[in-house]
Amino acid sequence: MRASESGKGDRSGHWNRRCAGSDVYVLESGSPVKRGLRIALLAAAALALLELLSLAAGFLLLGAGFVTRARSERAQILGGDPAKPRQQMDFTVPETIEYYAIHPYLGFVADPTSPRSPVRDSGGSFRATNLGFFRRTPLVATEHRPEPIRVGVFGGSAAFLFSLGVGDRLENLLEADDVGASREVVVESYAIPGYKQPQQLFALEYLLLMGERLDLVVNLDGFNEVALPLTENLSQGTAAIFPRSWGHLVGMAPSPGALSSAAHLELLRQLRTGAAAVLSSPGLNRSSTSALLWHVIDGALAPRVAESEARMASSLVTAGYAARGPDTRDADHDALLADLVAIWKRSSLMMKQICAANHIAYVHALQPNQYVPDSKPLGDAERTVAYRPDKSYRSAVEKGYPLLVAAGEELKAAGVTFVDLTRAFADVAEQVYVDDCCHFNRRGNAILAEKLAPSLARALAEPGSRAAPAEMHTR
Repeated sequence: MRASESGKGDRSGHWNRRCAGSDVYVLESGSPVKRGLRIALLAAAALALLELLSLAAGFLLLGAGFVTRARSERAQILGGDPAKPRQQMDFTVPETIEYYAIHPYLGFVADPTSPRSPVRDSGGSFRATNLGFFRRTPLVATEHRPEPIRVGVFGGSAAFLFSLGVGDRLENLLEADDVGASREVVVESYAIPGYKQPQQLFALEYLLLMGERLDLVVNLDGFNEVALPLTENLSQGTAAIFPRSWGHLVGMAPSPGALSSAAHLELLRQLRTGAAAVLSSPGLNRSSTSALLWHVIDGALAPRVAESEARMASSLVTAGYAARGPDTRDADHDALLADLVAIWKRSSLMMKQICAANHIAYVHALQPNQYVPDSKPLGDAERTVAYRPDKSYRSAVEKGYPLLVAAGEELKAAGVTFVDLTRAFADVAEQVYVDDCCHFNRRGNAILAEKLAPSLARALAEPGSRAAPAEMHTR
């Protein structure tokens, strides 16, 4: 009997079909729902297998933590980093020059007319002062309190984040000391991300000329002075001593070649941002496959972006002496590092002399960095976020920091209060670095404040310091 005549096909609700080349009808083995379920299970199994293979390949080729590293890199491109929790790092560093204005004496400052502030925190944003720096707290004159002890922090982005992030902690530490016990201490930021010597020196001179009153100058620097000239200035065809991104800042009238380079650069950046956005979508953000794919895509795009940036800088119509300065592109890197450290040392000595002439205490601190060998134990999570063996900064730090430390000892011998903080985290197991450059979380900055506070208090109490107690001036 044919299956169709039995009526079983109708009673079961299944479709009948005729076998090819035969008059025999057979009952189909499953409903559409079951077939769909089997397909879904097979697809899930295939995806799971692909994830396992990607995880294994990524681990072998890129090392442990490649998924987290890919997420962090994509998030940085898209404007936020999951490796930088809000409670750890309260402020972000301006990454582009669009927020800065060219300055005739300092190279560049924050643009107070910019419609958006580059400095963000949980409470909103900080506006730049009329002089182009950021004020953490309003200075309000009062009749009932003595003039506060004003502490100015100078340097690059690490000093910028330090002064804005834990300035209140530093104030409390100094107010607990005898010198600050009877007076309020106010910490202000005169650091600008990207600054390197002699910009701190020139900023101090400019601020004093403009009437700023300071009792203590804290100069926290070192990394930018050795890292940025070798990794950025030289590749952009700019003199090592010139400010960061100087060619971009002065290239306000681009030639057709510069416009073409800019268009190509923008295309590459959009491709990179688009890839980061797609691979950061909810279904892909934690995927091993997407992480592996990101490393392949970004490995191809990132070098092309860097090459395009260098090409654009060299094609600026003003890329003559005004943008390039003394030609140091072919200089021996070791000799150039020695020159840069010598400039750093001389700048600090001049800052000390200017401060002494104005009865201002001066403390110079060498900032720590994760690429200084054996300077901090890095756990797996911190290493994933903060340490890249192929990072261009690594070589500059490994070669430049020993020279900075040695020059710091010479500064001490010349009478400068110098604090070497390169091993400030040597016994700190917890995470303090938040990126693969040079920045610290709130805990890291708090540790630096605690390490610095005794030296700052002693400098304030020295004879000749305007903030020293009256009896100290008579000794």
